[in-house]
Amino acid sequence: MNRETSLASFLNASVSAYHAVDEAKALLLTEGYTPLEETEEWRLEKGGKYFLVRNGASLLAFRIPKGKATGFQIAAAHTDSPSFKYKKTFTSPAFTRLSVERYGGPRNSTWMDRPLSLAGRALVKKGDAVLSVTVDLKEPIGIIPTVAPHLLREAAENLAVDLVPFVDGEAGVCIEERLAERLGVSSADIVGHDLYLYPVQQALCFGEKGAFISSPRLDDLQCVYGLLRGFIGAEENSAAIPLLALFDSEEVGSRTMQGADSDLLSGTMERIAASLGASYPMLSAGSFFVSADNAHGLHPNHPELSDRNGLTCTLNGGVVIKRNASRRYTTDGLSEALFTLLCKEADVPVQLYANRPDQPGGSTLGAISDAHASVYSVDIGLAQLSMHSAVETAGTLDTAYLEKVMACFFSRSLARVKEGYAWQKQS
Repeated sequence: MNRETSLASFLNASVSAYHAVDEAKALLLTEGYTPLEETEEWRLEKGGKYFLVRNGASLLAFRIPKGKATGFQIAAAHTDSPSFKYKKTFTSPAFTRLSVERYGGPRNSTWMDRPLSLAGRALVKKGDAVLSVTVDLKEPIGIIPTVAPHLLREAAENLAVDLVPFVDGEAGVCIEERLAERLGVSSADIVGHDLYLYPVQQALCFGEKGAFISSPRLDDLQCVYGLLRGFIGAEENSAAIPLLALFDSEEVGSRTMQGADSDLLSGTMERIAASLGASYPMLSAGSFFVSADNAHGLHPNHPELSDRNGLTCTLNGGVVIKRNASRRYTTDGLSEALFTLLCKEADVPVQLYANRPDQPGGSTLGAISDAHASVYSVDIGLAQLSMHSAVETAGTLDTAYLEKVMACFFSRSLARVKEGYAWQKQS
């Protein structure tokens, strides 16, 4: 299976943040990683490989070096994507419809006239316990229809009126009943859920030699996949602690217990330091953080929307380092220089990106995480088109570039030398 096929398979399987974490868990387990519980005492061993999951949608994985730990090599991406969250079903004279709420900032019009399914997690009562179970209805269940131009000249996107999906089935047939059938339980045993609409369209490659990939959820699962493969494929590091962080909730501000604006990363780092008998502040001072989230590629039809002074990025042009003077991205001169050196060592092309000066642009995980775990940090990404559309486009070569440089990153440690800073390889 080549990289393009593997990425497509990952995208197709990761229909929600919960499914993305399940995919990552399955891969880590096959690689010999041990699951940890936050509610239990940790006994970490030199050379050990571990991961933990919080609230089903975020995952942290790390390795303990065989030598004395000098710091953390951290990389993060996010598992969630813009969508519509399911609330309940209701009926009208002719249809059964879904009550949904906008999650993040999807481009509304791209979700219309497109077959949709539903996935996420169901909370199932079993005895006195409540179990969280990942679920995917798989088949198309509904659609959000537009109005013909004959009847309504202006395209309407009122969230409470125009973006309401209708589903098949007799009036009164609840989504919970379909969930129960899928899970093999009674609908009365489903006591809660976190479910999201997703396009059933599969990822596909196009262009000469499959140069481009079109898929839902490229933002940010392409980075999730690249970081994960780089993390697993890295050479042994006898000094630094490689740590992979896959956060949920980025699209809604990260302020959840499993988001970047929580104690998930900093708390885990503190527990690792304590288990090693090391000073957490000292380890933090020798750490580096890579925040990976896709970037806006140069649009073929609207080049004027990019920075005309040359800080643009193109699909298949290499890993993108993102800058912002207001520090919406964490990159500064030092972190840019250090990451550029890594890319050069890994023989990976580098692109620089900044928003057009009159456009504020977005922010991502780096600055949010830095408030909790303050370390040297750079914001990177991969160029893509149609960000926040139901279906996005990116370059297939860029996934391989990211995997390659991250494998290099996770096998290095940051060292303070007399003249400044350097990457060291200690295996």
